[in-house]
Amino acid sequence: MAGRVVTSFVRFLEIIIGAMLSVILVVALGEVLSRYVLGHSLVWVAELSRFLFVWLSFLAAAVAFHRRLHFRVVLLLRAIPESIHPWLELFIDLTSFTFAAVMLAQSLPVINRTSVQRSPAMLIPMNYIYLIVPISASLIMVFIVLRWLEPARTRRWPKPGASEH
Repeated sequence: MAGRVVTSFVRFLEIIIGAMLSVILVVALGEVLSRYVLGHSLVWVAELSRFLFVWLSFLAAAVAFHRRLHFRVVLLLRAIPESIHPWLELFIDLTSFTFAAVMLAQSLPVINRTSVQRSPAMLIPMNYIYLIVPISASLIMVFIVLRWLEPARTRRWPKPGASEH
């Protein structure tokens, strides 16, 4: 049951990522048409595209981490005995969890400090833009915990590079 919920949630994130990419494509095309057909530029397009791309990148990083498509030391995995793989996986996940926890902790003061700033063209509060950092870090941490709950329960370790869900 929990596996289906996680799979559905990750699929939802992928749909959001696809929608963001589609919006970037449409507004960029609109900007090109506006510039060359109408002769004037839409000042908010670059800002919207940049903000959507930042959100898209952080959400995609969390999804990639869930699917075990993140940066890994594949050559090291090939060079060590298979019996050590679970320990290396644990080390990678603990290191990643620590990094995500630091990212989460350090991003919260930034969000606080930028609550009074607004973006130049669209006047969006900048803390809304930076909010994706703790969201992504939290998702990565949750995905790590979920990844290791199942092996802890069944005593069967995940295969490196394979998504459990």
